[in-house]
Amino acid sequence: MALTPGGQAEMVVLAIILGADMTFVVTHHLLRLLFVITGAPIIAAILPKRFTQ
Repeated sequence: MALTPGGQAEMVVLAIILGADMTFVVTHHLLRLLFVITGAPIIAAILPKRFTQ
């Protein structure tokens, strides 16, 4: 459930309803967002160079 797409508020509500560890869910969701936000530009800069060579 920690890696389910959705907003932070929805993840917290689902964690409460399902009785999951909210700290685990929130931490993984925030880390996923951080990796996507920082990793996407890096990957986008690398990929075109590999396909054009």
